[in-house]
Amino acid sequence: MDFGCHSHYFHFKSIGTIDKSCCPDATTVVIDFDKTKDKVCSEAKLQPYKSCDALKILPELKRLD
Repeated sequence: MDFGCHSHYFHFKSIGTIDKSCCPDATTVVIDFDKTKDKVCSEAKLQPYKSCDALKILPELKRLD
C-alpha cells in the first residue's frame, strides 16, 4: 500500500467522481484503478487496457471491499 501511494500508482477519489460510476452520489474514498492501470501500461509500454474496477483496501479490518 505504501509503495503504491508513494510511487503515485494509487489515486484516491470519491467513488461518485470516478468515470461511469454506478453510484454518482457516493462519497466513499477508494483507489481509482483506471489511473493505476494507465500508469502501469505507460511505464511498461503496453497498449492501454479498456478498464479497471475500483477496489477498497481495508488493512485494519483485513478485508477488501
